[in-house]
Amino acid sequence: MGSEECTYKQLARLLEQVDTPDSKVQVMPFSAGLHPLMGGALNLLTLPDGSTVAYEEGNETAHLYEDAEAVKMWRRKYEVLRANSHSLAESAELIRKAMEDHTPCDTPPS
Repeated sequence: MGSEECTYKQLARLLEQVDTPDSKVQVMPFSAGLHPLMGGALNLLTLPDGSTVAYEEGNETAHLYEDAEAVKMWRRKYEVLRANSHSLAESAELIRKAMEDHTPCDTPPS
C-alpha cells in the first residue's frame, strides 16, 4: 500500500535488517503453504534469569505464554517456519528484486 517510493523505502529498510546483530530477515516462499504463524507476530524473549517467554500477537488477540511447555510449542513452530524460509542471502536477493519493481521515478535503478 502506498506510493512506489514508500514501498521502495520499506523494502530498503528490510534489506538493511536482513543480517544484523539485532535482526535476521528471512522470506517465506508461497510454495511453503500455510503455516501457524500467518495470523500475526511471535516474539520469543529470553529474560535476565535465562527463562524464555513467548508473546503472540494477532489482529484480534495478544497473549503472553510463560509456561515452559507452551513456550516450547511456540519455539518449535518458529523453528519450522525458519527451516522452510529462504536463507538470509536468498531473502536479501528477493528483496533487492522486489525493490527493482518499485523504484521511485526519480531514482535510477542500481
